[in-house]
Amino acid sequence: MHSIRSLVEQYPYISMDTEFPGVVARPIGTFKTSSDYHYQTMRCNVDLLKIIQIGITLSDADGNMPEGTCTWQFNFHFSVRQVVVVYDDMYSADSIELLQKSGLDFNRHEDAQYGIKPNDFAELLITSGLVLFEDVKWISFHSGYDFGYLLRLLTNAPLPSVEEDFFELVHIWFPNILDIKASFSGFLFSAY
Repeated sequence: MHSIRSLVEQYPYISMDTEFPGVVARPIGTFKTSSDYHYQTMRCNVDLLKIIQIGITLSDADGNMPEGTCTWQFNFHFSVRQVVVVYDDMYSADSIELLQKSGLDFNRHEDAQYGIKPNDFAELLITSGLVLFEDVKWISFHSGYDFGYLLRLLTNAPLPSVEEDFFELVHIWFPNILDIKASFSGFLFSAY
């Protein structure tokens, strides 16, 4: 994070993507709108599951990237190991299979030497200069789950039960977001 902290002022555009263990739960009940249903689906999954990986790339307004390293991948402690009949961490088998085919090595995620503890990462992210600053612009694609997992890391708390409160928190921690998918649709943010 020290490298990122030293570069973010000159390269304040943050492209971000997360990997997470899929969608394993659906809320039940009556919902005011389809947007509320989709938010509740995202919320219950983010609250139940653990993030697997975050990728961050820095650039400036013209798309220039720092010399040397400009992209970082952070791999979190995560286990797909089955103990008796219970798995260490919950996940969607299809999502894990896709991530393994993409090259994720879950044996390394289980290893304390390689798998980052979420609270340790959150502490460093808060002091990195990437969050809470209006000068930093986050670029993402269809990023409701991405920001949901980041908020859960940063606050160490379940997501708000109301969608409007979620967006308020997103705006506090990430004041400037450009969601590419949403911009094609005429919206500012494509949550779900």
